[in-house]
Amino acid sequence: MVHISLLGPTRTPEWEAEFAAAIDRSQTAEEYLVWSYVEFLDRYRDRFARVFEAIAHAPEGPVLVHCMGGKDRTGIVVALLLLVAGVPRRHVVDDYVLSESALEIDRLLAGLAAAERERVEAFSRSRPETIGAALGHLDERYGGVRAYLREACGLAPDELTAVRTRLVGADSVQSL
Repeated sequence: MVHISLLGPTRTPEWEAEFAAAIDRSQTAEEYLVWSYVEFLDRYRDRFARVFEAIAHAPEGPVLVHCMGGKDRTGIVVALLLLVAGVPRRHVVDDYVLSESALEIDRLLAGLAAAERERVEAFSRSRPETIGAALGHLDERYGGVRAYLREACGLAPDELTAVRTRLVGADSVQSL
């Protein structure tokens, strides 16, 4: 088993303050989520590389990717994986949107005061614009997901090919 935290040991008081300030200045939960996804992608490139390296070099069999909630950090990683596999972007976005239905929102909301319940519910949404904006950022800044993973994250071309092969099978893979 390999444990890779996308946030790693960065949860310092300064880190917490930066993310709290981003929440405070955001007009909506959506605005904050887009900011945080882009921030994760830009700031933690080394960790995204480690995730993909781990998948590329994992022994045969299933690979599990998860986070606390299952839609934000996991959603970003799964979106990148699906795009590397050649899944059309519209289907990747649709998959992300479906993640909201898998969250146990009722359990999360139980026992919360009305104002807090509304806030948690807003941050639990998986809107297509959220992942769309993050993927658009990768297109604009890095030239797409594969370029991001190769050039910004330092993933070797054979590792990208290994990830794609794991996802779609050897018969369907051309070298990336």
